[in-house]
Amino acid sequence: MRKMILSALTLLLLAVNAMGQAPAASPQKVCAADFAALEAKVRGDYAGFQDKVTGPGREAELDAFTERVRGEVETAGDSAACTAALRRWVGFFRDRHLAVSETRPAGEKKIEAAPAADEGAPTLRFFEDGTAVLCLFDYGNALATPLPSGERRMHVPTTRSRRLPAMPLDLVGIVPDVRVRPDEPDPVAFARRYLKSAPAALQQCPDQPPPAADRPVARTDFNSQLAHAQLLEKARKGRIDVYFLGDSITRRWGASDGQYRAFLENWRRNFHGWNAANFGWGGDTTQNILWRLQDGELDNVNPKVIVLMAGTNNVGRKSPAGPDDPRAADIARGIKAIVELCRRKAPRATVILMGITPRNDNPAVMPIIDDINRRIAKLADGKRVRYVNINDRLADRDGKLYEGMHNGDKLHLDLKAYQVWADALKPILTKLLGPPAKEDHAPPPTGDPSAPQRPPRQ
Repeated sequence: MRKMILSALTLLLLAVNAMGQAPAASPQKVCAADFAALEAKVRGDYAGFQDKVTGPGREAELDAFTERVRGEVETAGDSAACTAALRRWVGFFRDRHLAVSETRPAGEKKIEAAPAADEGAPTLRFFEDGTAVLCLFDYGNALATPLPSGERRMHVPTTRSRRLPAMPLDLVGIVPDVRVRPDEPDPVAFARRYLKSAPAALQQCPDQPPPAADRPVARTDFNSQLAHAQLLEKARKGRIDVYFLGDSITRRWGASDGQYRAFLENWRRNFHGWNAANFGWGGDTTQNILWRLQDGELDNVNPKVIVLMAGTNNVGRKSPAGPDDPRAADIARGIKAIVELCRRKAPRATVILMGITPRNDNPAVMPIIDDINRRIAKLADGKRVRYVNINDRLADRDGKLYEGMHNGDKLHLDLKAYQVWADALKPILTKLLGPPAKEDHAPPPTGDPSAPQRPPRQ
């Protein structure tokens, strides 16, 4: 343990010295120094490291991923690209406590909490992220370490070298932190009260408001990052005239996963000859789709048609708060932002905007979906943006999906519903592109990178 800590500190000192000797270093060298410090700290002092790399092939997987990110670091042209690469690397560990933040000298307020005998005394930090005040009370997260450049900091939970003894606040950085209300009149007094009360594991952490639906947000989990890399590669292959964009409802239709083989066969029967490629990814919100587009998935593709369906993951299953649930307006703005970004990146393309399909996992959300669809229908101009809603062919007036239209979870579409969708699209594609050709030059389909590790669907 001591050797690992000393090794991490040595690498960190070397990185700092390198920065000191080269004040005018290139962005790539600056980023490399930050990455070296981050990697050394996480590998040598992150309490959850061994847990995160335990399992068949996980260490080799981390090493391979590290080399790929190192390549991004070596070509990072500016600070934003460097921060994105470093965040991508920590995303491998799937720990929401482990993070890289940009230094915000004017927007941070640091308050020292109750004194403790150990040097790792808890600290309350307040960050303004533009949408909500995030107030964390966690002795691991309090140890925000500046990276050599001074442009970024790393946040490592419950570091081995500064672990508080006999203080089960978060059970090794895994169980939720305690969030302090931004209007708490005396955060220090709150900290003292909290330390004397029940362990944090027994307390509930209130939900934090999600970012606005029109704000790009990256998926930091390792599988999503791998999928994004696959889609970036797909975007550079073959010829793509019809570009499908969305979440899992879109993705499953044209995926290579064995469990969706029938869907892929249906996709090929309907779209072969139109050079159609699928860029959906499961679980994506409008924020995630915006980020994927901004990060290059549509760059230089120049499709003639973009088929977009997005927003159901923003709606979720939570029942409406009232007749004017704010989700509808917010999600409509997010979808509008995606349409506008598609228009900027592919100005010659016609966008076919699909209405959000019904969710029956909680029928109470149907008024929200209907409200969103009414709002986004107004985005159609009859020329470059067309709106298509197939819900009346999938469900009754109350939004209840007809038999055979969903796959059993009352959300995702089944084969019959995909054919309804295809029947709505094909006349439009024929008008825009002409009849399908005999040959198809679209890139091969991609799938879930983790799918081979999962048992086949029964």
